[in-house]
Amino acid sequence: MTSIGRAAFWGCSGLTEFLSMIREPFAWEGVPEIPLYVPKGTKQLYEATEGWNVFKNIIEKDDSFFVDNAVYVNDIVARAGGKLTLSLKMKNTAAIRGFQFDLYLPEGVTVAKNSKGKILGALSADRLPDEDEHTLTLSEQPDGAIRFLYSSQYDETFTGNDGEIATLQLNVAEGMAAGDYEIQLKNMKLTESDIEKHYDTALLRSKLTIKSYVVGDVTGDGNVNAADVTALANYIVGKGTLANEAAAYVNGDEKIDIADVAALIGIIKNM
Repeated sequence: MTSIGRAAFWGCSGLTEFLSMIREPFAWEGVPEIPLYVPKGTKQLYEATEGWNVFKNIIEKDDSFFVDNAVYVNDIVARAGGKLTLSLKMKNTAAIRGFQFDLYLPEGVTVAKNSKGKILGALSADRLPDEDEHTLTLSEQPDGAIRFLYSSQYDETFTGNDGEIATLQLNVAEGMAAGDYEIQLKNMKLTESDIEKHYDTALLRSKLTIKSYVVGDVTGDGNVNAADVTALANYIVGKGTLANEAAAYVNGDEKIDIADVAALIGIIKNM
């Protein structure tokens, strides 16, 4: 689409919202009476572009908001040198029994593997049909993508309409700079039991934010001391919150529990 005019909506008195996935908006004559939903990170571009800037309510949304019958990843936060469980979700109204797509990770983020070199990824049980045999194949492609290929042995379809279908274990490089990075899902195809019915999505994006912080500084004051021990202990027993939750993974197992308190005390003793 290269142009659009207000006349395109002539007579559409019931129009209640406008969804646009354009990342570089062009000028046109807008429809200001309704909310405009745009991709995350593009609101300022829309506000500065003729036509789009007349919308009174411009709202940023993840790419998954705009699509149906697709696999997506929510925006996530991680720390340099840490581990990450990537949750892959599917939103669908059709009866989906198989899918394929390529996952592109930012430089510095790699898939975790076992001792035999197998990629650590798995199907999630909640949306899988009972008493079926499922096959998930994960493979590294020449261009660096991780290809996901899923099929049902008996053509059973996923249950529900939205939620996690698989997870992937990732490692974040120690020296990865703080900032926002893009995760991409490309070349996506979802199929129904009738393989002639499929749904293609060329590209979906999500954001990985790498936080810069000191491990153990759960209060966020720039220091690691007894106050952090107290705050972490209170959080574990449900009596408080953390200014920086990611800093609480002190012992590196990506779980917040008493082992992190012990590790934090050890850090303070050695300072």
